[in-house]
Amino acid sequence: MSRFEGIGAAGSAVHFAPANSPQRPLPRLPQGGTGASVPNMSEPAPTLAQLVSETLVLPPEKEAIEYLGQHYNWGEVQRVAAETRAALAAAGIGAENGGGAVSFVPRNRPSALAALAGMLADGRTVRMVYAFQSPTAIAAAIVKLDSPAVVLAEEDLTPEVQAALKEHEIAPILLTEMSAHLHPDF
Repeated sequence: MSRFEGIGAAGSAVHFAPANSPQRPLPRLPQGGTGASVPNMSEPAPTLAQLVSETLVLPPEKEAIEYLGQHYNWGEVQRVAAETRAALAAAGIGAENGGGAVSFVPRNRPSALAALAGMLADGRTVRMVYAFQSPTAIAAAIVKLDSPAVVLAEEDLTPEVQAALKEHEIAPILLTEMSAHLHPDF
């Protein structure tokens, strides 16, 4: 089951309940017609992984994201999601049984959204790290979260972060404008 964990600004742990947990039931959208729909309580709500997986099979030519005036289609999103999944597998962090937990240092970019979609579709636990910290604080947060891999923007692989990843044998998956790959030195 996918879930989010992270380190808050004050260093405290932050946990978010899965979308389909009993504490936060998944809303149902109307299926045709107008007005509110009544959830069918005899059917289980789809998991977050199932919902995200459905977006990763949308027609690739359809527009998915507009960012800074540039348009990205679902094919581009699907490719980065697949590259993220492949890089995690190449690092030995498989997706079976929900896969391993992965730390994530997202930036407000389409590649980060696509990478997150790939991880959630695998049912992974995603441990969030606030990107707008000092390199030393980012490195400390990644180490504290104790994940076997971290997905981060190429610019966030600073000397401080790189040293921490090597010391703790954490595999870095690097995001560029619209691609993801395992760092070749790990």
